[in-house]
Amino acid sequence: MKIDRLTREKIDKIAMQFLQKYDKKLLEEARPIPVEKIVTEYLAAKDGLQFKIDNLKYDIFQRKIWGRTNLREKIISIDTSLIETPSLKTKYRFTLAHEVGHWVLHRKYIKSQKNFYKTDDIEELIITLKECIEAFLHEFRCLYDDSRKGIEFQANSFAASLLMPSNLFEIHFYKETNAYGIKLKELLWENEYEKVYDSILRYLSSLFDVSKQAAKIRVRTLQLIEKDIERTHSGFSSVGDVLKDLIK
Repeated sequence: MKIDRLTREKIDKIAMQFLQKYDKKLLEEARPIPVEKIVTEYLAAKDGLQFKIDNLKYDIFQRKIWGRTNLREKIISIDTSLIETPSLKTKYRFTLAHEVGHWVLHRKYIKSQKNFYKTDDIEELIITLKECIEAFLHEFRCLYDDSRKGIEFQANSFAASLLMPSNLFEIHFYKETNAYGIKLKELLWENEYEKVYDSILRYLSSLFDVSKQAAKIRVRTLQLIEKDIERTHSGFSSVGDVLKDLIK
């Protein structure tokens, strides 16, 4: 079994299509995406997905498990501490969106897995066991692979795209930057514009109900500052011109 190699752009498109099917209004006006409602109502009714709160343990590398998706049993589990600790609200939302990413992007692989317990042929059993071991090793490498084929990378990218739709995030980033009356390329010099950039990130994190770090990573992965510099060299004279181009 091979995991599809997905770019951030492809994952972003899949997340946009998912939101379009759920509620297209979420792509028209910036607001916190109701990720818990998506799981407990929409996916529960559509796919029979269950949502559980559990005391999750640690993985084999002794890293805390905050969320888990059992694709075969159709269960998303979230660690109790994320529910009980108000300060972890944004982490809870991102973790839940991450698990939705696994459900949307990876459950198709379950259908391709064989159940080797249903054969009486010992030779077929040995062959199938070998295939399962190879598949497991491949999945294990993909699980902790930071490249674009890693399933954890894919789930994280999906979570960011789901909670911060690229079209709305980009528009509000440019609007907020324009309000400060500065050129985006000046934000590259964080020692001078650190407070301004911090204010912009706090605004975006509040608007989409995500952590400031998640908003910062989204700005970087969407290359919003770099895009503006390229547009400026292509004939746009200000951030305002960029904004006008976006909302045409």
